[in-house]
Amino acid sequence: MVSWTTITVWTISVPLALGIGWSRYEKKKTRDKFVTELAAMDLTVEKNCSAACVQKLRWKSASSSYRVTD
Repeated sequence: MVSWTTITVWTISVPLALGIGWSRYEKKKTRDKFVTELAAMDLTVEKNCSAACVQKLRWKSASSSYRVTD
């Protein structure tokens, strides 16, 4: 016999797992789209964008791990 606790846990876990999976899928899809657009850009625009993106990634990396990287 299945208890109400089990039903409650599964009822909460399924939408949570679907939400996590969906967000990872969207993140990967967005990253792939960005890489495709970056590959199609003019070389000078790509260099400017790459430098800006690298700076943002360094800042994000430093703030998430609480250390500064060069």
